Amino acid sequence: MLLFGALRRDDIRSPPDPRGASIGFKSALWGIFALAAALVIGLLASFNFELGMASAIGLVVVASSFSLPTFATPVFCFVLYSNLAVIAVKFHGVPLMVGALYPTILILPIAHYLIQRRERLVLDPTLALMLIYLAVLIAGALFSRSVRTAMATVQEFVLEGVVLYLLVTNVLRDSATFRSVMRSLVLAGLLIAAVPCIQQLTGTLDNNYGGLGQVAQDEGFSTGRTTDTGVAITQRRLAGVIGEKNRFAQVLLMLLPLLFYRFLGDPSRKWRWLALFASGLLMFALVLAFSRGAAVSFVVLLLSMMWLRVLRIRHLAVLSILAALILVLMPGYLKRLGTIAKVASLVTAEGNAQVDGGMKGRLTEMLAAVYVFGDHPVIGVGPGMFKHYSQEYGNRLGLRHLEIARQAHSLYLELAAENGILGLLSFGSIVLITLLQLNRARKRSASRDPEMSTIATSLMLGVIAYLASGLFLHMSYVRYFWFLIALCSAAVRIARTAPSPIQATPSLVPTLSTTPLALPSS
Repeated sequence: MLLFGALRRDDIRSPPDPRGASIGFKSALWGIFALAAALVIGLLASFNFELGMASAIGLVVVASSFSLPTFATPVFCFVLYSNLAVIAVKFHGVPLMVGALYPTILILPIAHYLIQRRERLVLDPTLALMLIYLAVLIAGALFSRSVRTAMATVQEFVLEGVVLYLLVTNVLRDSATFRSVMRSLVLAGLLIAAVPCIQQLTGTLDNNYGGLGQVAQDEGFSTGRTTDTGVAITQRRLAGVIGEKNRFAQVLLMLLPLLFYRFLGDPSRKWRWLALFASGLLMFALVLAFSRGAAVSFVVLLLSMMWLRVLRIRHLAVLSILAALILVLMPGYLKRLGTIAKVASLVTAEGNAQVDGGMKGRLTEMLAAVYVFGDHPVIGVGPGMFKHYSQEYGNRLGLRHLEIARQAHSLYLELAAENGILGLLSFGSIVLITLLQLNRARKRSASRDPEMSTIATSLMLGVIAYLASGLFLHMSYVRYFWFLIALCSAAVRIARTAPSPIQATPSLVPTLSTTPLALPSS
């Protein structure tokens, strides 16, 4: 009764606060929503535990995004680069539709910018070039041998190229968000590199660690060593979160400069050393893929860093010593790299017998693409269609008989064969404009915003790493490339328009436009 009387007196003394009533009503609604969500997640988990956990994580991300709209952006980038959505569908029974819809979490930050902050939709020149490339793909598909097959490749580019680019460039609008995205990539690098390292060190290659540590299905290759009983020791190639060893190496190689430059450019000491540790793990995981193309691409990456004057010769010497130590620890990799020198001997019958079947097959497929381009120079045979011509053209060469349809194993040769001169020009213009803009951005930001300058440099090197690996790999898993291009365009725009640059630690961030890079002494 006393409590009731006190409440009555408070009501009499002060009029009711409508805002407080509104807050109480909203809290009640949120409570009912949380209870209903918990019941639904519990029901899903009772049928499929992985689906229930995925739903719970998605709910947390969405709820966090309402209070902090940009929170969804680094989460999306982490999931994309670590391939977690694909792994969830492939290994944990998550429905394909759920895995395909995870990019919709970016709707919240986009709505925040467009509706709440009343900013414009970002439509830049690179997107226009991508649409021109799309038009070339559509034209090639319409004149291809199988319109339905070719249009499937066009659809892939629309979803994993144009739409992905549009989403990413519209959620990356300031330096703070970009920094959080780069840090999310550090965490992604830690995840995707740590599991293969653990597999190799513990000898647990038969455990795929929930899809994070996939291993190539082949029998492996000889390491040049034998057991005490004389049995040859073989090494299986690790494929990580991708499931294909050469693609896994490519994804790691693209990420390596981004992580290394986080060590140089992040203002937080904790994140700097975390990025350095992730870079070391990533290099070891890169070796465990045993990709010959990745080794060549790594050398090209180092030479590019020297050409851009962001790597000194003494640093190159240190890296060379580290590479030599890795080769001593992994003699099988050195043996595989030795086969590269035998390619030139294919012109002789004796040398042809010494080269392994994989190298012969690659060369056969590449030469077949050259001949296809010669017969269809303007618009090619259509996107995704070269493999249907590979046997017809490749088996004429006499290097290796192709039993099944194969792809060109070269980004540039397959582009030429499938999309002709128009495809090469439109795709090349996207890459060229991106690199030129990044180079200007890193020079412009060197003095006024060193952190953004290091970001632009790392992205530029990431593109170079992809282009170098593209000498030996056709375009596949296209989302990684177009995601990188989207990061590049966003970095260029932020470097150009950022009103108040974020100052980084002067001792760690060099002036890239004037002096070579000096590694920190501490």
